[in-house]
Amino acid sequence: MYATYPAKNIRPLIKDPIALFSAGWLYKRYNVQPIVMIRHPAAFCGSLKVANWPHPFSHFLEQPLLMETHLYPFKEEIERFAAEEMDIVDQAVLL
Repeated sequence: MYATYPAKNIRPLIKDPIALFSAGWLYKRYNVQPIVMIRHPAAFCGSLKVANWPHPFSHFLEQPLLMETHLYPFKEEIERFAAEEMDIVDQAVLL
């Protein structure tokens, strides 16, 4: 299905708040044109709280390259958030 998109001049839009860390790789691998939008932190936090949408911090720990290159300053906090259930607002703040 997606293979026919270039011939039809169709560009899919992928909305992923954490994909910022993958933007360079996505550009090199799939020649995407990244668009980065920054939301107000309180609006982001409010959205997570209203939706009661927790984040699986263990997913960060399962990506050694991401942890080594971008997230190493937050390693201890990420490990703690992966091990314990944390309040949604606290999760939003760490994200």
